[in-house]
Amino acid sequence: MVKSQIINILKFITILLSFWFVGSKIFLHLDWLLESGVSFKLIIIICISITVYSLGQFFLSLAWRNLLLICGHKYISRNVCNSIYGKTQIAKYMPGNVFHFVGRHILGVKEGINNMVLVGATIYEILGLLTSSLIIGLSGVVIFDLGNIYFSFNQMIIILTSIIVATCALTAIAPYLMRLRDIILPKYGIIKSLYNIIKTYLFYFSFFIIVGLLFALIVNYFFHIDFIIATKLITIFSISWLLGFIIPGAPGGIGVREAALIFFTAPIIGEAESVLVAIILRLVTLFGDLMFFVLSSKKYNL
Repeated sequence: MVKSQIINILKFITILLSFWFVGSKIFLHLDWLLESGVSFKLIIIICISITVYSLGQFFLSLAWRNLLLICGHKYISRNVCNSIYGKTQIAKYMPGNVFHFVGRHILGVKEGINNMVLVGATIYEILGLLTSSLIIGLSGVVIFDLGNIYFSFNQMIIILTSIIVATCALTAIAPYLMRLRDIILPKYGIIKSLYNIIKTYLFYFSFFIIVGLLFALIVNYFFHIDFIIATKLITIFSISWLLGFIIPGAPGGIGVREAALIFFTAPIIGEAESVLVAIILRLVTLFGDLMFFVLSSKKYNL
């Protein structure tokens, strides 16, 4: 009980400090932000980004559908799966940052999906999101030497390799660990299980790369970037997404994600610009989630 309270306090402090950091940067550059204005070109970029982001979420829905099938569900249509995913993605903005997983479980049960199948799919989904963001983020840290303040190059290589090996091993033994909790998954064998999971996780990689490129597109409006900087920005987005995800109390990672984006992007494009692009990216993801909700409804499903 005491340990849980300490963790909750630390989460609250982290979220509070993140909001303070972002708020202080907005206040510091408020005059520039007000004077910079919004051009027609920027509005077009934002609209394109919202549309592409909403379409990119179908990768997440497809990945979840594959995980349901891997975990033993016989069949679920793409339309139903997209509808469930679209409705529940909005729930991540509720305090706690976990209610989108809870919502998928509740709506999945209503569609006749077994509880244990849904639990297994959720475990694999969390592993997939963490693995994909970690590999993209830490690979960028190693390639661009972004962490040389704290770690040497060799240490970063060891850390990256250890995480990749650990996540692959955890993915492979996950069915056996879940069996201890009476979550019985179909037996495919280690090789086939890894193949199915890796094939599914490619959807997560695609999503992070797509949104990272959208972030680079927004940054390019304020500061002309090349291929190297664009790949750095993809890395930065993955790291910021990861930080927002692992702080459960932050609804949709709000505050934490923006703080990370500003911290890592400021040396590249300037602090005032980094504040604005962080705000714009949050608007893109928010309205993109709403657009995905509309597109994924049964009436408008693609």
